[in-house]
Amino acid sequence: MTVRPLRPAQGDSLSGQAVVARLGKGMLEVQFGDASRPPVDGSDGLAGAADVIFHDGWRPPLGKPELTRTQYEAFMKDMDFGENYGLFALRFNFSVTHKVTGPKRQWVDKLMEAGIEPREMLYSTYPPQMQEFCKRIGVRYDPNDEEGTVRACIAHYRK
Repeated sequence: MTVRPLRPAQGDSLSGQAVVARLGKGMLEVQFGDASRPPVDGSDGLAGAADVIFHDGWRPPLGKPELTRTQYEAFMKDMDFGENYGLFALRFNFSVTHKVTGPKRQWVDKLMEAGIEPREMLYSTYPPQMQEFCKRIGVRYDPNDEEGTVRACIAHYRK
């Protein structure tokens, strides 16, 4: 899900606006402004507006992909060990088994068209596989810093 505040009318300021989305207990709450202040009742006009976009995958619709097609293909080539292709196909509902058939390029196409970013795959990779992947591409694996490791892997392909 992406919550994107819309720009105010020309001349109005974005300062002081913030969006807080709380997804606890099945409820979405979007607040504009400081939660410690009294709520704006809207009698003076629109207090704020936001697009709430529900989507599959890491990247919101029309967002710029994390990697180019060439970079994505190199990433998937390096991830081709331990049935990772099949696991990703299964996780993202492209296959009912851990097996993939046909050219690997078609799987890259399916993953890219669905907006599934490499970081999604990296976050879903088990630690021993992630350690092996980092070793293969020459990136330092830090089991205590998953986010840093994922960022380093993505940066490796952006070179």
